[in-house]
Amino acid sequence: MDCVSYFRHTHTFIGMFWLLLGLVEEDKIVVEDPAFKLSSTFGRIFMVAHVVCTVIVALNMLIAMMNNSFVKIMVSLLLCINDGFLVI
Repeated sequence: MDCVSYFRHTHTFIGMFWLLLGLVEEDKIVVEDPAFKLSSTFGRIFMVAHVVCTVIVALNMLIAMMNNSFVKIMVSLLLCINDGFLVI
């Protein structure tokens, strides 16, 4: 069998990881059986929701790291100003 089965959790987690990096092969997630049309639709919706939530969390972490760096710089700048010298 050439395509990766998403029946196992490990294969699903690996597939979701590569989905975040943009490596998605549409033919591996398409379900052509009409009996599973609803499941296929909800699966796509959940995949998109997963990617959107992951991007939001990643941006939130980036903002938090930038805020922490800004606070550290401001504290060191204030300490330098209070000591009477400023190195630029």
